[in-house]
Amino acid sequence: MRKFNFFLTALLALFTTTAHADRILYSENYEAGGVPTTWTNQKSRGTLEIVPDGEGHYLSWALGQNNGTGVTSFWGESIFDSVKEGLTEYSVKVDFQFGSFGNNQFNGEIAIYSGEGSASDSGQGTAFAGDNKGQWTSYSNLTPNCLFGIAQNSHGDGKDQAASDLDGTHWFINGDSTNIFTPTAGTWYTLTLTVNLSNREVAYVIEDLDGTFKKTGSKTMAEDANIYASGLFIMNARYQSITNVDNLTVTIPGEFANDPVIALTGILDTERTYTISFMEGETLYLTGTDNTEIIINYNDTDPAGSYVYKTTTSGTLKAYTKVGNIVSNIVEQEVNCVSIVLPAPASKIVAAKEGYGKTIQFTVDRSSIELSPEIFMDFSFKADNGTDDFILENQNNGAKVEIPSKGTLTITTKATGYTAYTSTFDNNVEYKLNTEKSINFAHLTEEQLTAIGYNADGLVTGNFANYGRLFCVSTSGDTLVYKEIPQYTKLSSTFEDGTFYPNLYYIGSADAGASFAEKNNTKVPVNVHIWQGVGLNFEGKQGDDMNGNWIKFAYFMVDNMVEGEFAAVYIGGNYGDSDADSNHPVVESLEEVKTTVNLIENRIDGYAAGEPISLNRVSDAIGRIDIYTPSKESAGIKDINKVVYTADAPIYNLNGVQVNAKSLKKGVYVKQGKKFVVR
Repeated sequence: MRKFNFFLTALLALFTTTAHADRILYSENYEAGGVPTTWTNQKSRGTLEIVPDGEGHYLSWALGQNNGTGVTSFWGESIFDSVKEGLTEYSVKVDFQFGSFGNNQFNGEIAIYSGEGSASDSGQGTAFAGDNKGQWTSYSNLTPNCLFGIAQNSHGDGKDQAASDLDGTHWFINGDSTNIFTPTAGTWYTLTLTVNLSNREVAYVIEDLDGTFKKTGSKTMAEDANIYASGLFIMNARYQSITNVDNLTVTIPGEFANDPVIALTGILDTERTYTISFMEGETLYLTGTDNTEIIINYNDTDPAGSYVYKTTTSGTLKAYTKVGNIVSNIVEQEVNCVSIVLPAPASKIVAAKEGYGKTIQFTVDRSSIELSPEIFMDFSFKADNGTDDFILENQNNGAKVEIPSKGTLTITTKATGYTAYTSTFDNNVEYKLNTEKSINFAHLTEEQLTAIGYNADGLVTGNFANYGRLFCVSTSGDTLVYKEIPQYTKLSSTFEDGTFYPNLYYIGSADAGASFAEKNNTKVPVNVHIWQGVGLNFEGKQGDDMNGNWIKFAYFMVDNMVEGEFAAVYIGGNYGDSDADSNHPVVESLEEVKTTVNLIENRIDGYAAGEPISLNRVSDAIGRIDIYTPSKESAGIKDINKVVYTADAPIYNLNGVQVNAKSLKKGVYVKQGKKFVVR
């Protein structure tokens, strides 16, 4: 998060003779809640979230191990509608930090754009001369409505770019390859744009937090270009790039008292901490929950413009600002100083074996809890046989717990400042492997494949052949690469109602996290391969000739699973660590792999009946699908994915705050994840 230089701010204030505060037309300071609804993750990759840093919160865009893509905050030109008449100038300010640069492609970018259309990464182009570290066409170069942009190694085709510059640290300002900004990863910078509406000049300043000027300059917008800022675009480059932003504002000059922002920033049992933000030139007037009145001068705050208020008294917190005789609206915040009891985690089976043994993943949705605290869990298993007991402590949210036998697992959900909650998972369901429904794609014979429409089509192709991350070793120590084994293909045009294998049907493709309706977009035509010794793979491009558009994620379903059954899907990828997804067995020959040995073995994804199974276009293959059916002797099948509470479940309001169950007022409440109404 950006931190003001307090000494410098106070020193400058000594020479300020009159109160003055610009009018805020739009702001995002990220202290008041989750990711603003203006933000869009264009291809649902990576994580866009609000992150604490000990002194506040900032917005972080972490791409992860994904191809490059963009996020955008589109607030729209309409913020200027009430002030356009007579307006001659406005400013845009944002703090930014590159947590890390991409490590495979260098096409990162930050752009402030105008107009009513959202920026997109669809025009980013392709790497120059086939080099992943080559040149890209930036958004700054693609639209006349870009007010300002810094683009990583981006200036058209890049043919005049020195090879020594292709290291990810050279960012070109406004598409000019001679105007280079070289940010340091982990350092916060402030970008300020001053837009002159008369001469259409956009002046920029990039400085670090101590006020040291790094870059200044300007550009003149074309006469037909829109000049009113409407959005912020961020492009993260391929693999592990992180871009952070904070304190985004659009302001116009004048003497104005802006409404203060009251944000909950801390919870410690019944104590609440609020941060009240206000602008330079303003004086903050605060009435606490105990009705104590406080006056705070801007120059008495550190960091500047932020006042921290703590209380253990429930009530109404009120705040307003003054600039001279100008007074803002009064902002009120209801404060409820009660302990917040954490919810029980949701549970999902992610792996199973015959008998009672299974692996359960436990996850708490942090977004439903005030301030989204970091969640930890303790587990204690009491086995019916008396020998398989175990204890696990301080496990991360989303932990996967292997339960070896029949018994009861006790889960305690905990977070600093919150009241822990204990629940149980009754592991009383016994599974049997359903051999009639299970499918081992890797060991299908040629006769079986041709009988269902798969025809011999050479050897294994694509990145699975090129990368060679699935392999075995001969008894003499030689590496046997699976690209030497046969490929069988079923063309997309031969699918009937999406069925590509008996009891399996293809429901379409979409981004990860898409709704079922978006996934079920009706039989997008892609070829399907089955490789003996490896498994099943969807082709990445559409059409029999693979000359159509790329699909995103392929989704399919097992259509003969019933409620209570569980599918263990063994998936291997051609990206990443070769040991993470696969075995490398010692074999007599590749023939043994084609008939007996499973290469894809180490990674298992679990799916319930009716849940779409996902496959990441060309990078994943499925070795086999094991279907487990609950034993007829087992009880409680319907409770297989349900946490049973050990005490009366707490009741929460819609803000996630626990309330007294014996004195509920009219309104909507939540109990055990379900809403109910008190009239």
